[in-house]
Amino acid sequence: MTAVTDIISSYRAGNPVLRKGFRMEKVRKFRKWILGAGLASIVIGYILLGQGSISAAPALLVLGYCILVPVALI
Repeated sequence: MTAVTDIISSYRAGNPVLRKGFRMEKVRKFRKWILGAGLASIVIGYILLGQGSISAAPALLVLGYCILVPVALI
């Protein structure tokens, strides 16, 4: 039982080794949001491109393909 109480006390003390899992979960959640924004940007870009937009569509496609999706994957 002492090992369990040591882990609990280390967690409560803010031990960064034990709290690393919680930080990684936040990073994964943030990456999912960025990837979702990148995919939404790409879809909206193609929709606007189909409607004949020559300024917003390429900007959204570049934003999605060159910035948001790579950042989410790194």
